[in-house]
Amino acid sequence: MIGNHSWDHANFPDITQAQQKQQIDLTNDAIKAITGETPTLMRFPFGNSTPYATDYLTSLGMSGGVLWHWDVGNPGDFECPGAAGVQQYVMAEAAPGAIILLHDAEDVLSCPATQWTYLAATIDALRAEGYDFGVVVPSATANTVNQGSLAVVAAPDGSQPPA
Repeated sequence: MIGNHSWDHANFPDITQAQQKQQIDLTNDAIKAITGETPTLMRFPFGNSTPYATDYLTSLGMSGGVLWHWDVGNPGDFECPGAAGVQQYVMAEAAPGAIILLHDAEDVLSCPATQWTYLAATIDALRAEGYDFGVVVPSATANTVNQGSLAVVAAPDGSQPPA
């Protein structure tokens, strides 16, 4: 499943309703043109939604409540802590059902290239602690693990995890 994250990472509270609609529509259209599927989820840039955008997503049959787990407060990958630092951030935030936010563009491109080597070792370390990986799917109820996210982590086939 591919979700919408906006056209150019605008902070929704800072733009007009027309611009919010355009951010959603342009991205949905591009994703559909490439994948043949329209997204059902949106993660707002910076986690900042607006009532208008949330209502608009609902009218499209989408959920805009994808948030992430960030309780410990270690530097995230966008803060360039190095490969060991990113792994430490991920391992500290790991929890059953946690959505861990990682970046693959803009914010981390200014980090030293050596930071980008963390992923394979981090996946191995998570698996060694008994974690598995899934997909993010919409949820009708707020997920307290992930800041009240209206999304949960499901099995890779999209089936809901046990309650």
